[in-house]
Amino acid sequence: MPPRRPSQRSQVSAASSALAAKQRKDEDEEEEKVAPATNQKWSDLDKCIELLLDSKSEEETVFVYLNTNPNADPYDLLVANYQERDAQKYYTLSGKGLTLYVNDTPIEFLSLGQWLIERDSYNHIKELNFFKKFKKWKFMRMWKKTIKHQARMKAKNALEEKLFILQPHFSEHLFKHREYMLNMEKKRFVDTCTQGETRTIEEFGQAQYERTKAITEEVQKFSDKSRENIRTCINMVLNELRIRIQSEIELDAVKKKSNPIQNQNTITMKKKAQNSIADKLGFPDGMTYGHRSSLRKECSRFLRFAYLVDFLSL
Repeated sequence: MPPRRPSQRSQVSAASSALAAKQRKDEDEEEEKVAPATNQKWSDLDKCIELLLDSKSEEETVFVYLNTNPNADPYDLLVANYQERDAQKYYTLSGKGLTLYVNDTPIEFLSLGQWLIERDSYNHIKELNFFKKFKKWKFMRMWKKTIKHQARMKAKNALEEKLFILQPHFSEHLFKHREYMLNMEKKRFVDTCTQGETRTIEEFGQAQYERTKAITEEVQKFSDKSRENIRTCINMVLNELRIRIQSEIELDAVKKKSNPIQNQNTITMKKKAQNSIADKLGFPDGMTYGHRSSLRKECSRFLRFAYLVDFLSL
């Protein structure tokens, strides 16, 4: 190869120096990116620890007062003076170690070296992603659990309210009503002739008339049984509700007699007229708003039950 000219050599050296400068710049940028992650925050507590470690005097003991931090970090203590210390719970830090005081009484002592090791371990664990995101994860998990529980309780209440097959009195009488309807379905209005039997037109018409009359009477009997069955179901449910309301009213009366002072501060509700629907159904006087609400709820349930029974009867 021919020898390079001075201008070419200067160009090559300039390019190599520029490449080296760029590499050094990239390395410096990488160090700057890594440095913030490794450097820890230099607080007043760290300064006091450094001064205590540098102090080698054994004739006198130098210590500082520390208070707990409101951020709930047990190792991020706040430096305070004697007047600012929390008398209920505070710490003293010296070159020998850390002492916990509760109501100005020493409770626990830990050497400074051991406390620093535990502090570094705690700070290292705290930087892990699991612990950094633990609060958010916990709140999200509790929120999801609460939403699912509310949805489950809503579905449960809806089933208990509208699914009559799960309720003891309604399910028993509903099956009985279904049995009546199946037996009634087996009845036939037409009297067919048996094999090999011959009838005249007059005999056939008379047989159909008698068959229709008999089936009509049987259908009426099934209808009466079905109505009585549904009426018995409603009466049993109302009877249970009546007993429960009566017991609650008697219990409230006993409480009022045992606490006459509390009775003076309570607001009494005005009694309704004797010709109300509750009185006609045999419910006692003195029903509260909650009792009337329970009665209205049962009546609306009776209406839905009647719709279901009519549908099964078709």
